[in-house]
Amino acid sequence: MKTDQIAGPRPLTNRETCVVLALLPFCIVDDFLLGNLIAGINQYVLTDYAKKALLIVGCLSTAPLRALVRRSFAAPDLPWHGAGWLNIHVLLFLAFLLLSGMLLHGTVLYLSFRLDLPAIAEIPKYNDDIVMYADLVLGLLLNAVAEEMFFRAVLIAVICRYVPNVGAGILIAALLFAAGHWSQGIVGTGAIVMFGVLYGYAYCLTRSIMLPILAHYIHNLFIFAP
Repeated sequence: MKTDQIAGPRPLTNRETCVVLALLPFCIVDDFLLGNLIAGINQYVLTDYAKKALLIVGCLSTAPLRALVRRSFAAPDLPWHGAGWLNIHVLLFLAFLLLSGMLLHGTVLYLSFRLDLPAIAEIPKYNDDIVMYADLVLGLLLNAVAEEMFFRAVLIAVICRYVPNVGAGILIAALLFAAGHWSQGIVGTGAIVMFGVLYGYAYCLTRSIMLPILAHYIHNLFIFAP
Protein backbone atom coordinates (compact mmCIF):
# COMPACT_ATOMS: atom_id res chain seq x y z
CA MET A 1 0.00 0.00 0.00
CA LYS A 2 1.37 3.45 -0.87
CA THR A 3 2.29 5.65 2.07
CA ASP A 4 0.11 8.50 0.81
CA GLN A 5 -2.99 6.31 1.05
CA ILE A 6 -3.06 6.82 4.82
CA ALA A 7 -2.85 10.56 5.29
CA GLY A 8 -3.40 12.53 8.44
CA PRO A 9 -5.36 15.77 8.30
CA ARG A 10 -3.62 19.12 7.96
CA PRO A 11 -2.37 20.20 11.42
CA LEU A 12 -4.30 22.92 13.19
CA THR A 13 -3.14 26.16 14.85
CA ASN A 14 -2.45 27.17 18.46
CA ARG A 15 -6.03 28.25 19.03
CA GLU A 16 -7.49 24.88 18.03
CA THR A 17 -4.83 23.08 20.06
CA CYS A 18 -5.90 25.04 23.15
CA VAL A 19 -9.54 24.03 22.59
CA VAL A 20 -8.59 20.35 22.45
CA LEU A 21 -6.30 20.58 25.49
CA ALA A 22 -9.12 22.21 27.47
CA LEU A 23 -11.56 19.41 26.58
CA LEU A 24 -9.22 16.46 27.17
CA PRO A 25 -9.08 16.58 31.02
CA PHE A 26 -12.85 16.94 31.10
CA CYS A 27 -13.24 13.80 28.97
CA ILE A 28 -11.00 11.80 31.31
CA VAL A 29 -12.27 12.98 34.70
CA ASP A 30 -16.01 12.85 34.07
CA ASP A 31 -15.88 9.14 33.20
CA PHE A 32 -15.23 8.44 36.87
CA LEU A 33 -17.72 11.05 38.10
CA LEU A 34 -20.55 9.70 35.94
CA GLY A 35 -20.05 6.16 37.15
CA ASN A 36 -19.65 6.87 40.87
CA LEU A 37 -21.55 10.02 41.78
CA ILE A 38 -24.75 9.62 39.75
CA ALA A 39 -27.00 6.77 40.82
CA GLY A 40 -30.12 7.38 38.69
CA ILE A 41 -30.22 6.45 35.03
CA ASN A 42 -32.19 9.58 34.04
CA GLN A 43 -29.62 11.89 35.63
CA TYR A 44 -26.83 9.77 34.17
CA VAL A 45 -27.97 9.97 30.55
CA LEU A 46 -28.77 13.69 30.77
CA THR A 47 -25.32 14.42 32.19
CA ASP A 48 -23.72 12.25 29.52
CA TYR A 49 -25.69 14.05 26.79
CA ALA A 50 -24.50 17.39 28.15
CA LYS A 51 -20.90 16.15 27.99
CA LYS A 52 -21.28 14.98 24.39
CA ALA A 53 -22.97 18.26 23.42
CA LEU A 54 -20.04 20.14 24.93
CA LEU A 55 -17.62 18.04 22.88
CA ILE A 56 -19.53 18.86 19.70
CA VAL A 57 -19.63 22.58 20.55
CA GLY A 58 -15.89 22.50 21.18
CA CYS A 59 -15.29 20.78 17.85
CA LEU A 60 -17.24 23.53 16.09
CA SER A 61 -15.94 26.49 18.10
CA THR A 62 -13.56 27.95 15.49
CA ALA A 63 -13.66 28.29 11.71
CA PRO A 64 -10.70 25.92 11.07
CA LEU A 65 -12.30 23.27 13.30
CA ARG A 66 -15.65 23.66 11.53
CA ALA A 67 -13.95 23.27 8.14
CA LEU A 68 -12.11 20.17 9.36
CA VAL A 69 -15.28 18.60 10.76
CA ARG A 70 -17.22 19.39 7.59
CA ARG A 71 -14.60 17.61 5.48
CA SER A 72 -14.56 14.65 7.86
CA PHE A 73 -18.26 13.94 7.19
CA ALA A 74 -17.63 13.31 3.49
CA ALA A 75 -18.40 9.93 1.94
CA PRO A 76 -15.67 7.32 2.47
CA ASP A 77 -12.89 7.45 -0.10
CA LEU A 78 -11.23 4.03 -0.25
CA PRO A 79 -7.75 4.02 -1.88
CA TRP A 80 -8.51 0.85 -3.86
CA HIS A 81 -11.97 1.89 -5.05
CA GLY A 82 -12.70 5.60 -4.74
CA ALA A 83 -15.32 7.71 -3.02
CA GLY A 84 -18.94 6.82 -2.47
CA TRP A 85 -21.30 4.74 -0.36
CA LEU A 86 -22.95 2.39 -2.81
CA ASN A 87 -20.24 -0.20 -3.29
CA ILE A 88 -19.39 -3.55 -1.73
CA HIS A 89 -15.96 -2.34 -0.60
CA VAL A 90 -17.44 0.12 1.90
CA LEU A 91 -19.80 -2.53 3.28
CA LEU A 92 -16.96 -5.04 3.63
CA PHE A 93 -14.79 -2.50 5.42
CA LEU A 94 -17.66 -1.67 7.79
CA ALA A 95 -18.18 -5.39 8.40
CA PHE A 96 -14.47 -5.70 9.20
CA LEU A 97 -14.72 -2.92 11.80
CA LEU A 98 -17.82 -4.49 13.36
CA LEU A 99 -16.42 -8.02 13.49
CA SER A 100 -13.17 -6.74 14.97
CA GLY A 101 -15.16 -4.86 17.60
CA MET A 102 -17.23 -7.90 18.51
CA LEU A 103 -14.07 -10.00 18.82
CA LEU A 104 -12.48 -7.42 21.11
CA HIS A 105 -15.64 -7.19 23.21
CA GLY A 106 -15.83 -10.96 23.56
CA THR A 107 -12.17 -11.07 24.60
CA VAL A 108 -12.81 -8.44 27.28
CA LEU A 109 -15.75 -10.38 28.70
CA TYR A 110 -13.75 -13.62 28.74
CA LEU A 111 -10.68 -12.11 30.40
CA SER A 112 -12.76 -10.18 32.94
CA PHE A 113 -14.54 -13.41 33.90
CA ARG A 114 -11.36 -15.48 34.05
CA LEU A 115 -9.46 -12.89 36.08
CA ASP A 116 -12.51 -11.99 38.21
CA LEU A 117 -11.88 -8.28 37.72
CA PRO A 118 -14.23 -5.94 39.62
CA ALA A 119 -15.86 -3.00 37.86
CA ILE A 120 -14.45 0.41 38.78
CA ALA A 121 -17.66 2.25 37.94
CA GLU A 122 -21.14 0.90 37.33
CA ILE A 123 -23.59 2.37 34.81
CA PRO A 124 -27.09 2.62 36.30
CA LYS A 125 -29.66 0.18 34.92
CA TYR A 126 -32.58 1.32 32.78
CA ASN A 127 -35.82 1.46 34.77
CA ASP A 128 -38.04 3.04 32.14
CA ASP A 129 -38.67 1.79 28.59
CA ILE A 130 -38.98 5.30 27.16
CA VAL A 131 -35.61 6.31 28.58
CA MET A 132 -34.06 3.06 27.38
CA TYR A 133 -35.24 3.32 23.77
CA ALA A 134 -34.49 7.04 23.57
CA ASP A 135 -30.98 6.40 24.83
CA LEU A 136 -30.41 3.44 22.52
CA VAL A 137 -31.58 5.34 19.43
CA LEU A 138 -30.56 8.94 20.09
CA GLY A 139 -28.15 8.83 23.01
CA LEU A 140 -25.80 6.24 21.55
CA LEU A 141 -25.83 8.02 18.19
CA LEU A 142 -24.95 11.31 19.91
CA ASN A 143 -22.17 9.49 21.75
CA ALA A 144 -20.73 8.00 18.54
CA VAL A 145 -20.86 11.28 16.62
CA ALA A 146 -19.32 13.35 19.44
CA GLU A 147 -16.53 10.92 20.26
CA GLU A 148 -15.54 10.24 16.65
CA MET A 149 -15.68 13.93 15.84
CA PHE A 150 -13.42 14.79 18.77
CA PHE A 151 -11.06 11.81 19.15
CA ARG A 152 -10.61 11.13 15.46
CA ALA A 153 -11.26 14.18 13.27
CA VAL A 154 -10.09 16.88 15.69
CA LEU A 155 -7.64 15.20 18.05
CA ILE A 156 -5.62 13.44 15.33
CA ALA A 157 -5.31 16.76 13.50
CA VAL A 158 -3.90 18.41 16.61
CA ILE A 159 -1.50 15.53 17.29
CA CYS A 160 -0.28 15.64 13.67
CA ARG A 161 0.96 19.15 14.39
CA TYR A 162 3.59 17.71 16.72
CA VAL A 163 3.92 14.11 15.50
CA PRO A 164 4.54 13.89 11.73
CA ASN A 165 4.08 10.10 11.64
CA VAL A 166 0.39 9.34 11.04
CA GLY A 167 0.56 5.89 12.64
CA ALA A 168 2.02 7.35 15.83
CA GLY A 169 -0.68 10.04 15.80
CA ILE A 170 -3.42 7.40 15.52
CA LEU A 171 -1.91 5.47 18.45
CA ILE A 172 -1.60 8.55 20.67
CA ALA A 173 -5.20 9.52 19.94
CA ALA A 174 -6.27 5.94 20.73
CA LEU A 175 -4.46 6.07 24.09
CA LEU A 176 -6.22 9.33 24.96
CA PHE A 177 -9.53 7.84 23.81
CA ALA A 178 -8.96 4.93 26.18
CA ALA A 179 -8.03 7.32 28.98
CA GLY A 180 -11.54 8.74 28.65
CA HIS A 181 -12.92 5.27 29.42
CA TRP A 182 -10.52 4.20 32.16
CA SER A 183 -13.34 3.32 34.57
CA GLN A 184 -13.93 0.16 32.51
CA GLY A 185 -10.84 -1.40 34.10
CA ILE A 186 -7.46 -2.41 32.75
CA VAL A 187 -8.74 -5.07 30.33
CA GLY A 188 -11.54 -2.88 28.98
CA THR A 189 -9.24 0.12 28.66
CA GLY A 190 -6.70 -1.97 26.75
CA ALA A 191 -9.42 -3.09 24.35
CA ILE A 192 -10.53 0.52 23.85
CA VAL A 193 -6.98 1.41 22.79
CA MET A 194 -7.41 -1.17 20.02
CA PHE A 195 -10.83 0.29 19.14
CA GLY A 196 -9.20 3.71 18.90
CA VAL A 197 -6.50 2.38 16.59
CA LEU A 198 -9.09 0.68 14.37
CA TYR A 199 -11.32 3.74 14.13
CA GLY A 200 -8.36 6.10 13.69
CA TYR A 201 -6.96 3.93 10.90
CA ALA A 202 -10.39 3.79 9.24
CA TYR A 203 -10.68 7.58 9.44
CA CYS A 204 -7.22 8.31 8.00
CA LEU A 205 -7.61 5.63 5.33
CA THR A 206 -11.04 6.74 4.10
CA ARG A 207 -10.68 10.45 5.00
CA SER A 208 -14.13 10.22 6.56
CA ILE A 209 -15.45 9.60 10.08
CA MET A 210 -18.68 8.16 8.71
CA LEU A 211 -17.55 4.51 8.89
CA PRO A 212 -16.10 4.90 12.42
CA ILE A 213 -19.36 6.56 13.53
CA LEU A 214 -21.46 3.71 12.14
CA ALA A 215 -19.19 1.04 13.63
CA HIS A 216 -19.07 2.86 16.97
CA TYR A 217 -22.86 3.24 17.13
CA ILE A 218 -23.68 -0.34 16.11
CA HIS A 219 -21.11 -1.71 18.55
CA ASN A 220 -22.53 0.32 21.44
CA LEU A 221 -26.04 -0.72 20.46
CA PHE A 222 -24.98 -4.36 20.63
CA ILE A 223 -23.50 -3.83 24.10
CA PHE A 224 -26.26 -1.77 25.72
CA ALA A 225 -29.40 -3.22 24.13
CA PRO A 226 -31.18 -5.62 26.55
